[in-house]
Amino acid sequence: MPKRNKKSYGIIFTIIIPVILLLFWFFASLFFNNKISFSVIQYSESARDIKSYPSGLLLKDKSIIGEFKANDNNLGIINLGFKNFIERGSGGEDVLLFRIKEKGQKDWKYINTYRSGSLDRQLEYPFGFPSIPDSKDKTYVFEIKSLYGTPNNSINLTDGKPTLSTAYQFSKGEILGSKKILVGFLYKKIETSFTNIDFLLRSLIFLAPLAVYVFVYFLSKLKNKSSRSLSIGMAIILIVLDILLLKEYYVGILIVLSILWIINIHKFKIESSVTFLTTGIMIMVWVILTMFGMLDYQGKLNVWIFTLFIVGAAQLIFEEKYSPKSEVNYKNFFKILIKENG
Repeated sequence: MPKRNKKSYGIIFTIIIPVILLLFWFFASLFFNNKISFSVIQYSESARDIKSYPSGLLLKDKSIIGEFKANDNNLGIINLGFKNFIERGSGGEDVLLFRIKEKGQKDWKYINTYRSGSLDRQLEYPFGFPSIPDSKDKTYVFEIKSLYGTPNNSINLTDGKPTLSTAYQFSKGEILGSKKILVGFLYKKIETSFTNIDFLLRSLIFLAPLAVYVFVYFLSKLKNKSSRSLSIGMAIILIVLDILLLKEYYVGILIVLSILWIINIHKFKIESSVTFLTTGIMIMVWVILTMFGMLDYQGKLNVWIFTLFIVGAAQLIFEEKYSPKSEVNYKNFFKILIKENG
């Protein structure tokens, strides 16, 4: 009987719970995405669809011009992913003129203007317009033109052309029109969503419970001393990769990595001085990048400096109140990482 119970618990912890958490991630990602609603299907377009774009900044009277073939009906959004945004200077914000029309038509179907400041912290910007119900298989031409662009307020395209995607808005009545239509919609929704890198990165907030569960489970199985430096080192490396590789801020990644750091603090009795030391190193890197005009990573560094400072402050308050025994402090931190992996 005890053996059977042990086996049952093993199935629960190694199969059933992970599957439940995986299903939670799958369905929550589809229905509660903070950027794309469930009724919208988004397609990534080819880089060749951007026909003309300036090198460097999108200055006054310069344009981004592209054309694409609509994948479906109800075209209503063109998403352009820019490489960087230069914050507005004393000259004020730029104004971007957006317009779109069907190829071969003389008149523009939709024209609107956008402030360049609206792209701040949203490098993949949605240029929306009234949905076109019969857009499928038709070719559309769009233009984004700078009206007042200067070196202080322009969109930055230095690293290359912007990425392009298109989005199609379906009503509840259209989706639920018949079982065949519903199945077709769900298939396209799942296919386009889970093959989109940006969607997957944003969905990590719903993968956080599974990621933390798997990390804690495997950490509990590691008994050798080197698991301490391996676990701490992995958390640090993942934070560094987040700062270096992902320019946009993804709350799911921040939550997962912050929880991993807190688990390490609890599991290996890490002192608050280690968290403050890590924060201090990030501040020094921030200063050095500022001195050399390397501003691309500052936003991410700001987020992590603030997050680790809050975690360190909470640790310090806990230590003052309960005086827990610590095994890893700022004096032996680097020694542990190097020696135990050596």
